[in-house]
Amino acid sequence: MTKLLIVDGNSLLHRAFYALPLLSSSEGVYTNAVFGFCNMLIKMINEQKPSHIVVAMDYERKTFRNELYSEYKANRSSTPEELGMQFALLEETLQTMGIKTIKIKGLEGDDIIGTLAKRFDVPTIVLTGDRDSLQLIDDSTQVWLTKKGISELKMMDTSALMEEYGVAPRQVIDAKALMGDKSDNIPGVKGIGEVGAYKLVREYGSLENIYNNLDNISKALRAKLENDKDMAFLSYKLATIKTDCDIECNLDECIYQFPFASKVKELFAKYQFSALLKKDNLFCKDTKIQEIVSKYLEGEEIEDFCSKIRDRVAIYIDQDLCMCTNENVECRIKFEDGLFAIEPRYIQCIQRVLCDDTIIKLIYDKKATKRMLKSKGFELSQGFDCGLAHYLLNASDKALDIDQFCLQYNAESKVCAIFDAYEILNTRLQEEGLTDVFYNIEMPLNDILYQMEEEGVKVDKAVLNSYGAKYDEEIAELTKQIHSYAGREFNINSPKQVAEVLYQELKLANKKSTSLKDLESIASRHEIVPAIIRYRKVVKVKNTYIDAFLKCEKDGYIHTTFNQMATATGRLSSSEPNMQSIPSKDDEARQIRNAFVSRFEDGELICADYNQIELRLMANFSNEPTMVASFLNNEDIHSVTASKIYNIPLEKVTREQRRNAKAVNFGIIYGQGAFGLSQGISTDFGTAKNFIDSYFATYPTLKHYIEDSIRKAKENNDTVYTIFNRKRHIPELSSPNHQLRSFGERSAINSPLQGSASDIIKLAMVRLSSLLKQGGYKSILVLQIHDELVIDSPKDEVMAVCKLIEECMTNVVELRVPLTVEVKSGKTLYK
Repeated sequence: MTKLLIVDGNSLLHRAFYALPLLSSSEGVYTNAVFGFCNMLIKMINEQKPSHIVVAMDYERKTFRNELYSEYKANRSSTPEELGMQFALLEETLQTMGIKTIKIKGLEGDDIIGTLAKRFDVPTIVLTGDRDSLQLIDDSTQVWLTKKGISELKMMDTSALMEEYGVAPRQVIDAKALMGDKSDNIPGVKGIGEVGAYKLVREYGSLENIYNNLDNISKALRAKLENDKDMAFLSYKLATIKTDCDIECNLDECIYQFPFASKVKELFAKYQFSALLKKDNLFCKDTKIQEIVSKYLEGEEIEDFCSKIRDRVAIYIDQDLCMCTNENVECRIKFEDGLFAIEPRYIQCIQRVLCDDTIIKLIYDKKATKRMLKSKGFELSQGFDCGLAHYLLNASDKALDIDQFCLQYNAESKVCAIFDAYEILNTRLQEEGLTDVFYNIEMPLNDILYQMEEEGVKVDKAVLNSYGAKYDEEIAELTKQIHSYAGREFNINSPKQVAEVLYQELKLANKKSTSLKDLESIASRHEIVPAIIRYRKVVKVKNTYIDAFLKCEKDGYIHTTFNQMATATGRLSSSEPNMQSIPSKDDEARQIRNAFVSRFEDGELICADYNQIELRLMANFSNEPTMVASFLNNEDIHSVTASKIYNIPLEKVTREQRRNAKAVNFGIIYGQGAFGLSQGISTDFGTAKNFIDSYFATYPTLKHYIEDSIRKAKENNDTVYTIFNRKRHIPELSSPNHQLRSFGERSAINSPLQGSASDIIKLAMVRLSSLLKQGGYKSILVLQIHDELVIDSPKDEVMAVCKLIEECMTNVVELRVPLTVEVKSGKTLYK
């Protein structure tokens, strides 16, 4: 059945832009509007199954209507840059999807829609957010209006229009002529709104008939109509959608292919439209994908294949072992019951390839691949992790999953995509100066992280259970106390119910928030408040640490997963459980560290923590003389800062003054302004602003460095770099939106510091692991917690390894201000 879908491109793109949070691809291209547009379009395709589609777009703002009325649409604000740049992306997307797009100089998209809706005598749907299009409804044309966000639509036909407004389609124009349209700056008649306009139209039928019956209309309303008669008839012309435009388009040109060709899938992968990529029914295979040959190897074919592998081979494991030495040929070896059902000599052929260092193994996610191979009885030597290379090159805050990666590199076969990607990625690493960070930091670190995950960290389950029981008892007691204070039971974990008790029932404050800061501000007003604060802390410690660690404990060890491709700055993270969350400051929460012990009999855990690494890097990058001198003289930087700002001798600095100076020292690193600082040190905005002004007066070179960093980042295509040339793209730097731009500027200051600190500790891990291996030590690296390394060591190695660690970490990079490390050892991670 022929069915035409006409899409109001500008309307849908605007709707999607404001309905969705600002999203961008790993290359810094804003995508939220196009992503939302595609979702709405695909929803209509799936539900209404049109045979033909055309998208109408505005060519420019000025059309023939501006000649009728110069103020037409003059009140519209300029298009946000983040939206403006997506119009070209939408056209690229529609072209790739094979969907016809029309825009004509001098015409609005509405006029294109109107002309095509009336030209073709076929069932037609107009998809728009503009109610002006209701005038186009007829026996064969429905208008579907966007109602809420990008998910809800409302169908309007002649019956629905009559039910809602009591008018026929053409009468929509008469009503619009009376009430005007603020969004388009159509004047209408002053003092007549939507309700009055439709009432008049229902009563008299048309604008002309209304003016022919002025004597029958009340005096006040008649005066309004008489005063703005010219504007009313002008507004009628402005509101009328043209349906007879000279447009070169026949129905056959609007045919499109669905499911879409794989090139659409590739484009969605390029811009990380993950939700759409998961919809397999959207895509079909094209000629290029069908060219890939997949074949199973058996017996001597395996030996022959392995013997011919010379320089590189791509490897991927699904239900089979997949290998590729040619981008169009996928070779598979079957597993049965999880293992190979082939003769031992053929298994040895495969193992020789996997361990031959003259052959580059191309893989996606080396740690996962290595672990899967190990489960099949194989070892894997060096390899090129294509996923890691892509992540590094695109400075993204998350890696592509394997499906997105394959689409990005133009192949349906995962192993062929990996093979195909290598040349592209390796060339780009060289061109962008990232070979050092990839080959000397990230790839060696990958092997170290794999070993750390395999080894795990030993945990004393009895200690965790003991803490858990203690906290369970306290939680139960606090629950009773809090309910007693409230005079009833309620869900203490519900902020809404806590607010009801504190603010509505107990009348402790005129607030809604139950944040810690708000609770602390009223803690002295009622004993229930300190009890709730304590309850929250105990529950957090119990859930976040004790329960999470116990859940992941296996045979006395916890094996976390270190994520190398999960942050924009390059810092490591960990999951299942999150070992980066192990408390380091709050002394009570730090007690949890007592549960982590050495695996060696009478062994110890060694903790090596970089001292104020980001502040030292800030001193290096800025070359601020006062700050550099403080570090070189081993002075307490926070006390020195307080001394300078408060203009008092160093020995006179109080704990509170040092605390404030520390807050601003670290606040500057994170681009914190006066408001943020005022919240952090519990003072007013003016005092915080004066504090920051005094700070920059004390450290003027630092202020120049910060301003210069932001300027250079903008000049470098909104990109910043670490000392090892790791990059991060920050598209927010060019945003016209003040809040987004401020976020970008903070990131431009902080990312080079965080990224450089990350690179340094990663390189320290690589070198330390090498030194431990070369020295024949039994000590092993088991954890990385931000700027802290944890080494499990036998008792007889502790002193030597402590010295080795300190030398390695302090000398890993040569800086103007040297790095310092605090090294401690004990029976547990706490002591």
